[in-house]
Amino acid sequence: YVLLHHVMGELEGRRGAWGYVAGGMGALSQAIAQAATARGAHVFAEKAVCHVLLGRDGEAQGVALQDGTEVRSKLVLSNASPQITFLELIPEEQLPKDFVQRIRQVDTCSPVTKINVAVDRLPSFLAAPNARDGQPLPHHQCSIHLNCEDTQLLHQAFTEAAHGHPSSRPMIELCIPSVLDPGLAPPGCHVVSLFTQYTPYVLAGGQSWDEQARNAYAD
Repeated sequence: YVLLHHVMGELEGRRGAWGYVAGGMGALSQAIAQAATARGAHVFAEKAVCHVLLGRDGEAQGVALQDGTEVRSKLVLSNASPQITFLELIPEEQLPKDFVQRIRQVDTCSPVTKINVAVDRLPSFLAAPNARDGQPLPHHQCSIHLNCEDTQLLHQAFTEAAHGHPSSRPMIELCIPSVLDPGLAPPGCHVVSLFTQYTPYVLAGGQSWDEQARNAYAD
């Protein structure tokens, strides 16, 4: 799925192309907020929603915040997951039973562990060593995939996780966004993002994902 996801991308009409947001994904959130407020919207941060306010006919009429504030509106939009929106923010009895059952059947457990690393130099790879002048090469500016040379490696990684053990050779999708956005790290330094799989949500033998287990996997 991860490899297919890359092929499906599109950027400015270019198939299979992706891009980085300057300033990180937080900058994208800020841009959306600024565009909304410029058109009259009011943005309230750090205001958790407790539940959706419903009328006698079951129609949404606003939201109640955890601090007790009620915000009335003609329309309520939610970008939270279906589980949170329909199983936590709305009373179950207000929804059709078959609809609630379908929501409960959706499995959103992820086998992915994301690791962010700060390094003091540009990573150099045995298959493609760095240039003598230390300048980034083309592969530093795109996604790098490791441990996925064939489907057998992927199957082995999945099988280990299915039995409750983190993959010994996980598939790794690596990128270095600071190459394209230098503001993410001090001069000469970089941030490296590793998207890894597979890791079980529940470890074998009831072991917890404590600090020791997390560090062992990262190492």
